[in-house]
Amino acid sequence: MLTSFSFDTLTIPIASSMVGLIPVLINLTFTWLERLSQNARLNLVIQQSNQRITFLSNWLALQEKTARAEQLPAIKGMVSEELNEVYEAFLEAVLEPDKETIRRKNMMAKARSINPFRRFFLIYLPPTTSAAGSSIPCTT
Repeated sequence: MLTSFSFDTLTIPIASSMVGLIPVLINLTFTWLERLSQNARLNLVIQQSNQRITFLSNWLALQEKTARAEQLPAIKGMVSEELNEVYEAFLEAVLEPDKETIRRKNMMAKARSINPFRRFFLIYLPPTTSAAGSSIPCTT
């Protein structure tokens, strides 16, 4: 006995699976765009850091040739402070994605620590009692 194959019987399952893929594709797109913007920000910070370091080294070399000997320690101190600022900005830009990853892991751990019954039925209690009172509709 052969069963007849009809495209009409597959239309609904295919359409529903396509609709189910839409949130996944949106999430993947936003994740990709976020990574792209993080990489662009990091590249910009690296480029700006290199430009500032080049400027400071050239400016210091010029000041060493033109400034008096008693002015050099103050000039070197200013350059040292600027280089520390460049270093801090660079570290902040490099470590920022790591902070975001840690924050996401903490959120996932917190979500996993929720009672399985509440998690299964998506029962989330409000953090305060005033929030609970405001979510109850008034029927007077």
